Amino acid sequence: MPFSPNSEDCQRRDVNWTNSFNLGNGLLAGLNFGYAWRGFRVEVEYLHREHSGEKKGGVQDPSALDYKSNEFLEASEIISDVSADHFFGNLYYDFHGLFPKVIPYVGVGAGVTKTSMEISGKYLRKTSQTFFTNLATTDKGPKNPDLAGTDTLYDDDLSDVLFGYQFMAGIDYALTDHLFVGVKARYADVGGNFSQRNAYDRLRSHGSTVCPPQNAPTGCPTGARNDINYRLETDALSFWGVSLNLKYFFQ
Repeated sequence: MPFSPNSEDCQRRDVNWTNSFNLGNGLLAGLNFGYAWRGFRVEVEYLHREHSGEKKGGVQDPSALDYKSNEFLEASEIISDVSADHFFGNLYYDFHGLFPKVIPYVGVGAGVTKTSMEISGKYLRKTSQTFFTNLATTDKGPKNPDLAGTDTLYDDDLSDVLFGYQFMAGIDYALTDHLFVGVKARYADVGGNFSQRNAYDRLRSHGSTVCPPQNAPTGCPTGARNDINYRLETDALSFWGVSLNLKYFFQ
């Protein structure tokens, strides 16, 4: 049931639902082209990454949410279809002469990353009207029993281009004077966050507004609308990767 836009329950809250996702294993592939000089190498690199995603339950702050902290049967979010295209400029140092045919190296890089993902959420309230009628709160009293069994849903595609950096270390083995095979480990961090604001697909089992045109509640002029949007925001995105590399040096 929609509330009046003047209702205290409709005011903006500075309370967040937070989640931390571990997207697991995924595809990592790329191409590199560069120049070597006296142990140093500079290169440009393109990487592509894909992950299937993960479903997690939301973590609430009980002290901030107060009476809302145990209101839900389910509060979950899903991140899926994650893909990223990375464009880095890298600098390496090769440790020549330490081992026969083996060259360890370290490197750093910086560049831009385009990341896209699908994110969806489901917030299902308890189905007992008695629960909401008898809900103990600090100063708000019982809640509307019509909240029982209502759900809030959203489903969006997020995409943004952000600055990132990476650290690398690896070992190359000389198959010939020009052809090397090796293993490289890296840690990369997209040093920023991206966010999006959209309307809910469903808000408390109705449209994403407190004033639907039909059957407007008290305080809403007939035909008026007061749309409600949610905001999604990520912290810095990071990943670990290990890759098998084939390298050819042109003379």
